[in-house]
Amino acid sequence: MVNNTTFNRTKYCIIVRITHKIRTFKEKNGIYLYEFLYSKDNQRIIDENQTIDEPYYGFSKKTSTEIMSRIVNYKGKITDEIAKLISENMGISYSELVWGANRKGMKYFDTVFYNEFWVNVFTDALLSPEYKCKIISIFKDYIPFSKFIIKNNVLYITDKKILEELFSTDEFEKIISDTTNRFLILADMSARSKNTNIWEQYMKYFLFEDNTLKNLSKTIQKFFDYCFENYFQFILDEYGNQYGLEAYRLLDDCVAMTLAEYNMLHYPVKLLEARINQEDQEWTLKKELVIATLNYVDMLASYQKKIEDITLNVERGFK
Repeated sequence: MVNNTTFNRTKYCIIVRITHKIRTFKEKNGIYLYEFLYSKDNQRIIDENQTIDEPYYGFSKKTSTEIMSRIVNYKGKITDEIAKLISENMGISYSELVWGANRKGMKYFDTVFYNEFWVNVFTDALLSPEYKCKIISIFKDYIPFSKFIIKNNVLYITDKKILEELFSTDEFEKIISDTTNRFLILADMSARSKNTNIWEQYMKYFLFEDNTLKNLSKTIQKFFDYCFENYFQFILDEYGNQYGLEAYRLLDDCVAMTLAEYNMLHYPVKLLEARINQEDQEWTLKKELVIATLNYVDMLASYQKKIEDITLNVERGFK
């Protein structure tokens, strides 16, 4: 069972997106904060009972203002009930406010969020013991990703804080962004056989969902599981890069084993950072072999990028 903190980065990404849309709408339309929480139901109750209450959330402008003030300053929780009221008063659907999903398709800001959403989902999953192996299994044919994973021993790190530090580097952020963009193109190519694409599945999945914030981590988990079981797990067999897979096997079978062997003997010193005594011919040669292998893999990665810049750009245009 997934931990409620598994998809924390993704949850934060969604909340930031909602808040940004609210702030942008307020600035553009010059409305008061409490107006976001105007309630037609409360207005009806006031009219029926002829009370002097105010037709806003909690029957109070003050309460509504305080709630919205906390939300736009990233201090308040956005519940499904609150999100529905906000979306009604913005003239959009709940699904468009929360997920950017609507029948007309996504606007530019929503497409940017869509890509960020997946980057965060995959990063969160790599941090999770439940999902780490799954993510590595579907990304391992992309050489920059597999090299990073092997060099940093990601598969065997169990301390989440260490992984978070590793994943906060500029190097990883560039790699996971490129890996995600590449994978989504391959996923759409694979889904085309079913006359769909992942974007469309995202839209359909969230278009009619209206209680997704109550347990946001569970919502994200269910969607990821749906995509993995129906689409993601089949992509490598259909479109996996064979040179990429060979590079992964070389890294996993040779480089990883050599690094692990040295680490067991000389912990906490790492082989690639160690100054090997020249008289220690065995480890001098093993280190040289690891470096030569990594350089060879870098050459393969260069060719992979050049070829996929051509082939996948064609797919981007097709999409």
